[in-house]
Formats: sequence, structure tokens, C-alpha cells
Amino acid sequence: MRALFFLNSLTQKFFQYFKFRTADFTSEKERGAERFKRIFATGISSVFSKSVSLGTTLITIPLTLKYLGAELYGLWMTLTSIMLMMNFVDLGIGNGLLNVISEFNGRDDREGVKTYISSAFFELCIIALIILTIFFISYRFLPFDSIFNVHTPQARLEAGPACAIFITCFALNIPLSICDKIRLGYQEGHITNLWQSLGSVLGLVLIILCVYTKVELPWLILAFSGAPLTAYAAHNFYLFFREKPWLRPSLKYFHFAVSKRLLKIGLLFFILQAASAFAFTSDNIILAQTLGAQAVSYYSIPTRLFSIGPLFLTMFLTALWPAYGEAISRGDMLWAKKTLLKSLVVTLLFIGFFSLFLLLSYERIINLWIGPNFEINHFLIFGLALWCLFSSIGNSLSMFLNAANIIKFQVISAILMSSSAIALKIFLTQKIGLPGVIWATIAAYSIFTLIPCAIYVPKLLSNMGTFRK
Repeated sequence: MRALFFLNSLTQKFFQYFKFRTADFTSEKERGAERFKRIFATGISSVFSKSVSLGTTLITIPLTLKYLGAELYGLWMTLTSIMLMMNFVDLGIGNGLLNVISEFNGRDDREGVKTYISSAFFELCIIALIILTIFFISYRFLPFDSIFNVHTPQARLEAGPACAIFITCFALNIPLSICDKIRLGYQEGHITNLWQSLGSVLGLVLIILCVYTKVELPWLILAFSGAPLTAYAAHNFYLFFREKPWLRPSLKYFHFAVSKRLLKIGLLFFILQAASAFAFTSDNIILAQTLGAQAVSYYSIPTRLFSIGPLFLTMFLTALWPAYGEAISRGDMLWAKKTLLKSLVVTLLFIGFFSLFLLLSYERIINLWIGPNFEINHFLIFGLALWCLFSSIGNSLSMFLNAANIIKFQVISAILMSSSAIALKIFLTQKIGLPGVIWATIAAYSIFTLIPCAIYVPKLLSNMGTFRK
């Protein structure tokens, strides 16, 4: 346990250069400088955390594939996919809590924060309990071999226990991941990123140990899912019992009115995320049904290449969300406006150069990466470059809108964009083939997201400025 706590002290030493302080200064300039330090630290640590996660994945894939074999490894990957599909199971409560924490942090209201953290924590515990109850009641009736389409005796025997361990770890992770939202709300994302790195490294060590000792799949999944869970548990213990005990969840501070408000905010975030995910994850399904499975390969590989730039930028943009929230709560609207403008300029420059670079060199990159026989569609590549820019601009604007609690506007926009994008993707794919998917996305996103934002955001900034005067 001491080794886990050592991570936090290491984090503080690593970022000692930044000399983080509370944002309660007289000068708006001082508060703004402090926010930028935290944004930069969160972005850098996020790059580090994602690199560690990617590195451990690259090591474990060949190791576990060789050890488990194709069928058991496929079972594991199927369970992982199910987990990714269930990421919205907290009903958006976590994102709602992030907004509330940044708002109360701007008011220096400890009691208010504790009430919301306690209410959110027990709401998440109830969700986890419901998931576990439903699963274990139905466990004996579930045909796991048919669900996962496994055939060998070993796979059929291990499918049920493996799924049980996976679901248990996933459910326990729901309330324990509250520490991430708390850290982000207080603009301490650099700390949570390093705790996540610890979970990745611990998972790698345990998986290597499992392969070396030749354990069965359920134990391997326990190592894979239990390592991040252990890191979350240690992080929560340190946060609530050592660092910020005044934030510790307590039934005394649980209020139904607060829970109702959190659920109301959370459901809006849930709908927003679900609508966006529905629009952006349907591409492969539409292509497979319209043009065949081979088309998915010719689409997904260039898409992954063009996703690198926006993914890197998002690591920094996400840190703006709580910073905007705290600034708006304190009335530092000038900082919020200037930062929004700066984020848009940086987005245009960074993604613009990134997209231009790929447009000029994508053939050489794909030839080196995949091989000279890969079929390249130039109209698709141009569309991906444009989508890279448009989606990043939208992401930059959404960080500000999230912090300002402008969620209904985004929900309406996302629903209209999602429904029109799906219909347009099917139509254009049938008419122009592979590029139809991305150009349909660009058209729907431009009409129902970017253009409304271009009209709404300036008016919002003007009204906020008037309100704060």
C-alpha cells in the first residue's frame, strides 16, 4: 500500500516546478496564469498516461494471444468491447459532477462540493449494485457459450466465470472512478493521469505473472481488470483519507434534491454522448452492410491515421473544461473569452498543419505502414483531412459550452446531427461509395453543429459579458 501512496508524492515532486496553488487570488491575471499551468500539466501527463497505456497494450497483445490462442483471446476482446459500449452506464452523473465541482470551486464552497460528491457517490453505488444484482440473478440462465460463440470445451467452461469477473470489476469501477471527476473538477488532472499510469503498469506486471504461471482466462481477466481497480481504490483512499478528508462521501451529506439535479444534468450529458457515439461509430456497420466487409478495412485504416492529431489535441482541450467552469463561476469572463479564442486559433493551426502534412504524405505513410497494395481513395483522404479540422473545432467549442452548462443546445444539435448523418451516410455511400460516409458526416456536422455554434456562441459570450458587468 505504501508503494501506491508513493505515487502521489512522486506526482507532487514531478510537478513541483509548476508550484500549483489555489486559484483564490485577488488578481484575475494570477488566476489565469495558474489555470494555464494546470492545463499544461494535465495535457503533458495525459500524453504520458496514454503512452504508457499504449505501450502496455503493445506488449500484452502478442503475449496473451500466443498464450490463450485465438478463441480465448477473442472472448477476452469481446468482453473488452462490451465494456467500451457500457461507458455511458453512469448516466452522465460523472460529467455532471465535474461541472458542479468546477462551479463550487470558483465559489470556494466546500460544503456544497461535499454534498454533491456524497450524493453522486451513492448514486453511482446504486447503479453498480443494480448491474451486479441483475447479472448474478440471471447468471445461471445465461448461455455464455452461445453469447460469445465459443466452441472448445475450455472456452465454454471459462466463458461464464470470465464474464462474471469482468462485470464485477466494471461495476465496482463505477463509483471508484469518481476520483477522476473530482481531480478534473479541481483542475488536478495531472494527478489522476499518473494514477492511471500506475494501474496500466500494475496490469502489465500481473498479466506477465499470469502468463508465466499459466493460469486460466478468468484469472488473467482479474489481473487485467483488477489492476486499474486497485489503483482507483488506492487513489480514492489517499484522496478521501489523507489529502482532502473534507471531501469524503458520507450518508449525512446525501440529499435527494441534489441527486435529482445531478441526474437531470447527467442525463443530458448521457443523451449528448450517446447521440454523438451513435453518429460516429456507425460508419463501419453502414460500410459493411452497403459495400461489404472489405470496404471497412479501406476506411478504418486511414481513419485511424487521421485520428492521431485530434486525439493528441483533446488531451489538452479536456483540461479547459473545468478551467472554464471555475473562471465563469468567479466572474473571470475576460479570461474565458480570450482562452476560447486562443484554443480555436491553436486548434486551427495545429490540426491545419497536421491535416496538410497527411494530405501531402499519406501515400508514403500508408505504403510504409500497410504496404503498396493498399487501395487509397483520394476523395476519402481529403474528406478525412477536412473532418479532422471540423471535429476539432467543434470539440474546442464544446469544452466551453459544457463548462457554461449549455447542454440542452448541444443535445438538440447532436440529435439532429446524428439522425441526419446516419440517413445521409446510407444515401451517399450508395451513390459515391466509400467516401460517402465521411462526407455525409461533414455535411451533417456543419449544418447542425458548426453553423448553429457560430451563431449561438458569440451571442452567449456577449450575454455573459453583460451579465458579469
